[in-house]
Amino acid sequence: MTKKRNNHNEGQIMIESIVGISVAITALLSSLSLVTSSLHYNSIVDRRLVGAHLAAEGIEIVRNMLDTNFATGASWTNGFPPNPFTFQVSYDTNAPITIQNGNPLLYRNGAYSYNALPGAISSGFIRDITTTPLTDPASGKVYAVSVSSTVRSADMENIVVEDRFYNWRQ
Repeated sequence: MTKKRNNHNEGQIMIESIVGISVAITALLSSLSLVTSSLHYNSIVDRRLVGAHLAAEGIEIVRNMLDTNFATGASWTNGFPPNPFTFQVSYDTNAPITIQNGNPLLYRNGAYSYNALPGAISSGFIRDITTTPLTDPASGKVYAVSVSSTVRSADMENIVVEDRFYNWRQ
């Protein structure tokens, strides 16, 4: 007597293969999506970090200007107007540059500047520094300078660093 073969399992290997390949493709695409988004967020964090350093550098530049005034024997607020004043300046410029349409910092050889040297490219960062003298109402003397350094770029929100400098050497 011959046994009849049960053929109810036809195509099962093909379905298992399709399901297995679908799971593998889904896992691969998920991994690629994770890597892509990680690289994107890494570039955003890098731009924000550079922006924060440029804003802090703006504060340091104003501090150096005040220290230079003291070292040369000039009034400690020499070169700063008596009213709030917004300007752009970098370490390699001798004087503040009045803002005109928000000049972007130029990037060349790892440094940011407003000087258009050969090979300099636009960094996309705009640094505005605002100084506000704080005056004693009784004496009318400036006792401090409030400084705000704002860095902005088209692809990130503004980064603001603020500080106050007091005439402690009087």
